[in-house]
Amino acid sequence: MSKNNNLTQKIEEYEGAEKLLEQKIMEQDGLLEQKEKINNQKNELIKQMKEQQQKKDQVYFDQLKETRRYKEYILQLEKIAQKISDEDRKLREAYINQKQIKNKYNNKKLGVRKRMQKNFKRKRR
Repeated sequence: MSKNNNLTQKIEEYEGAEKLLEQKIMEQDGLLEQKEKINNQKNELIKQMKEQQQKKDQVYFDQLKETRRYKEYILQLEKIAQKISDEDRKLREAYINQKQIKNKYNNKKLGVRKRMQKNFKRKRR
């Protein structure tokens, strides 16, 4: 009987050890699941951070493009303004020249008129 008792005792010890081992395995499985969850959360956060950084970079590049576009637009406007001022200057010069020519013609005309009037007055006398 003592052998039976010893055997039963050893079987019980093995069963206890087996239960302890199963419990430890379950705990490890739980820890592994937690570790997997934490890794998944970490990967998700990394993915979100990358997406946010990409959005920031995209906004920055869009702003940079807009700035370049506006600079080009401003340069075009400056060129147009320069052309307009050149045309305006040319028109002013042409107007002044035309006025001078007209004044010369009128002065000559006046001179002729005065002479004609003087001659007419002389002839009348």
